[in-house]
Amino acid sequence: MSDDNEDDEAYDEIWNLIKDLSEEELAEEEADIHEAHGIMWEEMWEEYRARAKQGHAMEIILKVIRPGSSLKTPSGKAVFKVEAVDSSQVILSVGKRRWQIRVPADCWNGIPGFLANKGWVLIGARHDQPSPEGSVDEYVKRFTHGVSAASYVVPILERIYLVQVDRREPNKIRLIDC
Repeated sequence: MSDDNEDDEAYDEIWNLIKDLSEEELAEEEADIHEAHGIMWEEMWEEYRARAKQGHAMEIILKVIRPGSSLKTPSGKAVFKVEAVDSSQVILSVGKRRWQIRVPADCWNGIPGFLANKGWVLIGARHDQPSPEGSVDEYVKRFTHGVSAASYVVPILERIYLVQVDRREPNKIRLIDC
């Protein structure tokens, strides 16, 4: 058996442990899983980050993000829900009226390239205002018909261990190095 096949089997074992956990349960169990599987946990995420950086972020989102997941915006002031995830898009439900925002796969797959070699990038989510130049929100609005969605995109990128978030005002993100 090749090392790649052994790695795939080990990754499958980890995913079988976590696939049915809610986001809250996963957060509680993550340290135990990391301890039990040691380096495999880190290697798995390094491989996923590398795949995402090669333009396959949606592939990783499909593996990790589950419909029904509730996540907080980077400021922690709002909660939103992932309504649906398929190979073409992620549908998010936001606000009191549960407005739906559709973020296409091209947006997700392009984010690593957008962030590459930039260091910290302003999230810059602005509702009913122009986004700051060069911000994540400016990038995301190109795919969401001008809808400000960076505050909802960033937590998903963080959940797949692709970005690090600086929650101090103004909120910023950067790619995690492989």
